[in-house]
Amino acid sequence: METRSARTFYRIVSADPPKERDFWSHQQLGRVLRDPSPRSRDQWSGVSVYDNESDAVNLIRQFPRIGQWIAEVRIDAQLAIRIEKTGSKQDSHHTIWADGGTLLSCVVAVRPVAQGDRR
Repeated sequence: METRSARTFYRIVSADPPKERDFWSHQQLGRVLRDPSPRSRDQWSGVSVYDNESDAVNLIRQFPRIGQWIAEVRIDAQLAIRIEKTGSKQDSHHTIWADGGTLLSCVVAVRPVAQGDRR
């Protein structure tokens, strides 16, 4: 029998503890879809995460208004959740398609990103 482990991702969130809304897609949040291509529409309906915490920290440094907390999200391999690498080869961006409540239940830790914090 094959044993698959959990995968860990990092999501920028607005507070500790995070809310289900922190795990909503741009579509669920009512944000405008700027590019109607099928790939963009697909990503618009998913949730952005990183598999490298430093990439999430660096994004907060560039755009502090998006959040000041990072939630560590551990997705058990047994959950039927679609995950795809959607960033460039240079970054660790992924998109996850799952219910916000399900993702919130996968949070194992939350940490603040202090001013000047770069990993």
